[in-house]
Amino acid sequence: MRDFILLFAVGLIVVVGIGWFLLPERGRELFTGSDIEVQPAGPEKPAEEAAAPVRPRRVRPQPVVEQDVSAVRASGNVAADQVVPILDQTTLNFPAPGEVTTGEERDDIIDEYGVPQLSAFTQDRGHLFETYVYRRERSEAVINLQDGRVSGVFLRDSAQLRHP
Repeated sequence: MRDFILLFAVGLIVVVGIGWFLLPERGRELFTGSDIEVQPAGPEKPAEEAAAPVRPRRVRPQPVVEQDVSAVRASGNVAADQVVPILDQTTLNFPAPGEVTTGEERDDIIDEYGVPQLSAFTQDRGHLFETYVYRRERSEAVINLQDGRVSGVFLRDSAQLRHP
């Protein structure tokens, strides 16, 4: 029994010695005493006087410049000719089962069904993935696109889809 304990102790000392030899210098500093230097407290500084409160700057009112109303009306008539009518979403077609086919172009979808109520996109490994959601009353159409072409269509009709 004594031989085992003696052999174990010698082996432990050898392992610790090899570990200590291989330990980097930063690790050796952990086991050595550290010199702590305490700096003496310096003379106390007098309390600084409270700074005077900063007054907000006063804004001087600018003179009102009156414009000629006829010039504004004339420029308004030109802009009225360039107004693009907004399409009512209820007048656009809604995708029916089988209408949207795999491989159809994004522009064709938007031309036929209008701008989707919800759209999301992401990019992964050089491919652009888009999702368009069209809703009308209780129906919902989800069109998945990959690189600008339809890759999948999901249609459903449910009472849970009613608009709030």
